[in-house]
Amino acid sequence: MEKKVGVCTYIDCKNYNQKIEVEPGSDFECPECHHPLQEPFDKKSSKGTGKNPKLIILIIVVVLIIAAIVAFFMTRKGANTNPSPEPQVTEQQTEQSVATEAVDNTQNESASQVPEAAQTVEQPQQAVNKPAAKASTSKVSGRGTVDLGYGTYAGDLKNGVPHGYGVITYRKSHQIVSSKDYMANPGDTFEGDFRDGKISGLGYWNHDGNKTAVKP
Repeated sequence: MEKKVGVCTYIDCKNYNQKIEVEPGSDFECPECHHPLQEPFDKKSSKGTGKNPKLIILIIVVVLIIAAIVAFFMTRKGANTNPSPEPQVTEQQTEQSVATEAVDNTQNESASQVPEAAQTVEQPQQAVNKPAAKASTSKVSGRGTVDLGYGTYAGDLKNGVPHGYGVITYRKSHQIVSSKDYMANPGDTFEGDFRDGKISGLGYWNHDGNKTAVKP
């Protein structure tokens, strides 16, 4: 069996945009960053290959749905990891302090001390509730899914924006790159490299059963 040849598309890898030979039977991935390799694009050989673009789009949509479900459950799990503490211990301590003051004070003074005891109850409760109001969210880095407004991105992320290799599935008509007149329609996809949320390097626009190489 002949060796397979692929191109590493992970932008932060030292083998980025370099051809890599893979031994027969081995995983078709970069030995440095372990990201899947992209077969070298050849316009002549891409015609008449018999690949069904609709099947490819369907597979991408299924992967995006699964990634969205996993991200949803991870978000819910993270929200439940820091439950607010129950105020039972604070109430017990307050009741003990009120009982001690009632024994030490006379019957005439006990009536005037009740409002002060009530104030000591409210102060610990306010201190307990303050941390729950200061919830913060962190931007995702790694692999994930992001809603871009005009479409959905799935792939490598850095600080919550596309950075690395990924795929955009368009929901609205949108110009792919500003330097050229490439207008994607709903249902089209773009796969390629990104840096700081923008397309960087060679990518491929899949539309109407055709595959067009796009570079900013």
